[in-house]
Amino acid sequence: MSPIFLDVERNLMKIMPLLLVTLTLIALPARAANAGAFPAPSSLVNWWPADGNAKDIMGGNNGTLINGASFSPGEVRQSFSLNGIGQYVQAASAIPFRSNDFSIDLWARLNSVIPSTLSNPSDIFIGDDNGGGENDKWFFALGGGALYFHINSPTISCRAGTNGPCFFAQYPFTPNLNQWYNLAVTRSSGTITIYVNGAQVSSDFTLDTSNPTAPMTIGWAEGLSFVDGLIDEVQIYNGALAASDIQSIFDADSNGIALHTSTIVSCSPNTIEDHHSTTCIASVTNPSRFATPTGIVSWSSNGVGTFSTTSCTLSGTGSTSTCTVIYTATPGKPTLQTITGSYSGDTYHFESSGSMAITVH
Repeated sequence: MSPIFLDVERNLMKIMPLLLVTLTLIALPARAANAGAFPAPSSLVNWWPADGNAKDIMGGNNGTLINGASFSPGEVRQSFSLNGIGQYVQAASAIPFRSNDFSIDLWARLNSVIPSTLSNPSDIFIGDDNGGGENDKWFFALGGGALYFHINSPTISCRAGTNGPCFFAQYPFTPNLNQWYNLAVTRSSGTITIYVNGAQVSSDFTLDTSNPTAPMTIGWAEGLSFVDGLIDEVQIYNGALAASDIQSIFDADSNGIALHTSTIVSCSPNTIEDHHSTTCIASVTNPSRFATPTGIVSWSSNGVGTFSTTSCTLSGTGSTSTCTVIYTATPGKPTLQTITGSYSGDTYHFESSGSMAITVH
């Protein structure tokens, strides 16, 4: 062989390990659809993600787009897009807080803010009212240069000796136009607290909240104060979120929140002979009967058997989805084999896995 070719061969042998190492280093795992999301607190009862529809994927209080309200790119995926002159979203039913603790969290990005007062705000982000004046109502709004929570009622005292109107936890707020803000309000044992971008900014005390019976609205209330801008990720909780939870929702930023899941694997029969099969089902469940888990379950075993397919696609309704594979045992150890189904998660759900032991003779 020519000396030149021998030198080339020697050089290739020297650099091949480096090439292999380089290829190994760039073989990174795929990013999960909900990577970086904050686990939704268990008190979440309503959630309008605004991802191309007005569904409440947690509580089923689905909304309707009114007067041409639409969708635009949001802080987290998509958002409600409102023009400030009559567009809003109307839920199917009321949300009366009564004397209960609660939390509201949402993202807002305003295109414009018109001159306003506390009693005639420029923007009502979310509210529920039985009409103007001293009718039962509550709303979270920006008016008179302040962010606040409003309560009114003909029968319930929002302050000692006062039925209303009451404007709680007023915080001077002049938002930058076309900038996203995370806005939250909580009630804990009567104390109303407002947060902006994860930070507590004001608090106040109320004896009670009102009990409206009209459908809740997003981007408008009481026949006034239409939002000109975008509203995203509207969430209602049936308890007062901890300050750390609100900070975490803000910190999650465009990753949003996601729901926990649990995966249960069941195989029948659970005792088989070599070359025989068992049917294994993965059942993936989440806390909401309105957000059915979707996606893939991957299968593995510590044995030497084979699966009819190494992954299957979930299908189902309500809170649970399932998919099925066939596992066939081949001669070899161990006698006790563990079958594992690993759910990959989806936009609204975290991953999870489950296992079941089978006996192979």
